[in-house]
Amino acid sequence: MRIFVTGGSGFIGSHLLPLLVSRGHEVLSLGRVAAAIGGYSTMQGNLYQPSSYVEQLQRFQPECAIHLAWGGLPNYSMDNCRRNLLAGIDLFDALGRAGCSSVFAAGTCWEYGKLAGAVKEIDKGVELGMFATFKVALHAIGQSCFQAYGSRLIWGRPFFIYGPGQRISSLIPSCYRSLSAGVAPTINNPLAVNDFVYVGDVAEAIRTLVESNEVSGIHNIGTGRPVAVWEVVNAISVGLGLPILYKDMPTSKSTGLWADPSRMAAFGWRSAMTLEAGIAKTIEIWKKEQN
Repeated sequence: MRIFVTGGSGFIGSHLLPLLVSRGHEVLSLGRVAAAIGGYSTMQGNLYQPSSYVEQLQRFQPECAIHLAWGGLPNYSMDNCRRNLLAGIDLFDALGRAGCSSVFAAGTCWEYGKLAGAVKEIDKGVELGMFATFKVALHAIGQSCFQAYGSRLIWGRPFFIYGPGQRISSLIPSCYRSLSAGVAPTINNPLAVNDFVYVGDVAEAIRTLVESNEVSGIHNIGTGRPVAVWEVVNAISVGLGLPILYKDMPTSKSTGLWADPSRMAAFGWRSAMTLEAGIAKTIEIWKKEQN
């Protein structure tokens, strides 16, 4: 299958592209510099300037597209969200005109807002922030766009992704740096609960969805297992061979949200990596990179 990818050099994309190539797909990624490495090609273009990629996209004639890019993060401002929304709309239109029959686009678990507990794809988010509101808007526009073109839109909502390549300001990398330096990390709410899913599992989920015939609609990409922040910190400590920081902590899981992954399970996908194994693998890779 010919697959066009945005955000191929990003956190998820750097894990997804090699997986797609290993499955025998012909992959073309959008990037700043034209290249052909790792079994896939990158065409030079700018997501925010459609004229830079439309002709190349028409020539490639993708059967499937995967839209991961959302530039400027962690800038969640109105201006940056507007910029990315408009770029996404232009891309969707270009894909429809190029005859692309299916598109996967990355949403976010933040679309559920301040809901708590296990959330299903049919649940409506409450009190959404700026970033989530613009993602919801892109999803709605994408549905209308691809319905008009006779294409399918697959909307993935990854939960809290972690692993090699993660932004260093995120919870796990920042805790790793603090603990490695012998400093206790600053944790505002150790009882907060999230659904931490390993980036390799997210890549596998996307691969599963784009290879499944006729799939469309929203799909949660999470483990379905609520994990408190203190458990994450302890797992990092164990991975570094250090004493755990949190002991005798309450086990209540009522202060956050996590995925109901049953829709993905129907396609045969479940998160394979436990938190402890995922953090240990990530730490191993970080140590190798440091050396």
